Amino acid sequence: MNKNNSDKKKIKYFLISLLLICLYFFINGFYIIKNTGQGIILRLGKIHNIVSPGLHWKYTFLDKIYFVDTFSVKQIMTDSILLTADLNLVNIKIMVEYKIYDPLVYTFSNNDLLYSFKQSINSVLNEVIGNLTINYILTKNNNIISNEIKNKLQLIIKKYNFGINILDVYIENINIPKED
Repeated sequence: MNKNNSDKKKIKYFLISLLLICLYFFINGFYIIKNTGQGIILRLGKIHNIVSPGLHWKYTFLDKIYFVDTFSVKQIMTDSILLTADLNLVNIKIMVEYKIYDPLVYTFSNNDLLYSFKQSINSVLNEVIGNLTINYILTKNNNIISNEIKNKLQLIIKKYNFGINILDVYIENINIPKED
């Protein structure tokens, strides 16, 4: 009889322990995606789903969640000394505002998306400024130049599919570099 009670207690403790472990993993599976973005679920390293804001549940050891802010406007600044069409140097500082529209592409398409994006900005700057004279750059409305930069940048971003939209390009500063 004693052995039977002992076996029942062991089974009871085992079942309680198992229940507590299951409860722990169930509770830890809940997560919240903020209103400012979306979540990408990887299950065993493969893309499983994209989830919208709100309360969700995941398999604790199988799923990994990446949060991507698709609501906020992001900014990237670049400062370059460029050669104009009439072979003068000009220092230009611009700010590009963008938003993520495709979290999957933005997160997984490129090892270093921001570096590639900045290189694209510099390439467009070289092209646009390289076709203008110093006089035109210094005397014309900056909106004309920034719109041309924005339009050419949109084409590159679309071609290489970065998962972002260019909202605006602002020219912060244009000047002639000082000679030493």
